[in-house]
Amino acid sequence: MKAIYSSFIAELDQFSLSQLACGMIVLLAFFLPLSTAITTILFFSIILVWLVDKNSKDRWQFYRAYPLTKPIIFLIAITFLGMFHSIGNWESACKAWYQVAKLGTIPILAFYLQDQKYKKYILSAFVAALILTILATILKAYAHIPIGYTNYGNNVFKNHIVVSYFMAISLFVLCVGYDQFKQYKRLLLSLIGITLYYFMFLNTGRVGYIILYVCFAVYAWHKYRFKGIVFIFSILSLMLLFAYHYSDTFYSRILNFNNEFQMYLQGKSDTPVGARFDFLINSLKLFLERPLIGFGSGSFQNSYTTHFASQYPIMTTNPHNQYLFTAVELGSVGFISLIWLFARQWILVQQLSGSSRILAQGIFLSFFIGCIFNSWLRDYTECQFYCLMTAYFIPLLKR
Repeated sequence: MKAIYSSFIAELDQFSLSQLACGMIVLLAFFLPLSTAITTILFFSIILVWLVDKNSKDRWQFYRAYPLTKPIIFLIAITFLGMFHSIGNWESACKAWYQVAKLGTIPILAFYLQDQKYKKYILSAFVAALILTILATILKAYAHIPIGYTNYGNNVFKNHIVVSYFMAISLFVLCVGYDQFKQYKRLLLSLIGITLYYFMFLNTGRVGYIILYVCFAVYAWHKYRFKGIVFIFSILSLMLLFAYHYSDTFYSRILNFNNEFQMYLQGKSDTPVGARFDFLINSLKLFLERPLIGFGSGSFQNSYTTHFASQYPIMTTNPHNQYLFTAVELGSVGFISLIWLFARQWILVQQLSGSSRILAQGIFLSFFIGCIFNSWLRDYTECQFYCLMTAYFIPLLKR
């Protein structure tokens, strides 16, 4: 009995909180597209481990030296100061600060992802979750099994915008992996095929198609420069043309967009597409009213409603554009701080090589462009994904 106890203690000593944090980050990558509740538990558990783990001096030295710490802290600080001149309520201001403060976890994730033993599973776990999503969607669409969401189309674990974005990233990762891991050629081709099928016949989010063009433009540029981009755009366009003629889901989404856009041109903006155009134009007007420091953290809904409730049929809590959202709430100072973070990240990514550089450029460029169409740092799942991917790629660089 004593020998068993001694053996257990020895094994326990070998196990570290750092290993626990690494394991939880892998689980985070898997559950991110599947469950907000589990993602949240893992997120705060990783932070807790960071705070109670031994060798805190090394961790905080890494945090200070991390190449994105300065722009991250600056953006968090600007958001904090914006709480004190906000025209919104205190609860909204605190929520806005919390949303931005999540970026402060990037160096924490990056510290643990120095461990290559666990890091190599991150992208695989993420792609596996998307394949599971596809299988669940097929069961819901064709076997009529009521899985997950029931409020919109083929939604299962997450809404159609998130899944569309993640599916595009997953397909991009699989195609880059096909070049890198020829020994898994059949498996990767099968996964690429099922993901393409999802895009053509089951996907209901339009943003994923934009992300596909962005990611594969990066992929083609690295392979064959401009000729590669022309070729890949032709292939993608033919694929979508095929989907337009043979997929009821894709056809209805494109037709719906066209009809709503035509209605907007005729002066009718009480549709999702029309409302989005109004959000953009009106948000620009708000920014120009207070261009330096904005209306304050958490103020967007209040300021938008105050200025436009009597003029437009649809109100909003955000303009579906991260850059305008930041500019309205934090002014030029906040907007510049956001651009500093993105620009600094893009510069660091250029130091990568091989498939890591292709993946990082595709993922981050698509995120930057995606922020034109959605307020992704404000959206929980997309922001968590950005934090995870930033931490995943930046540790490859030498400090």
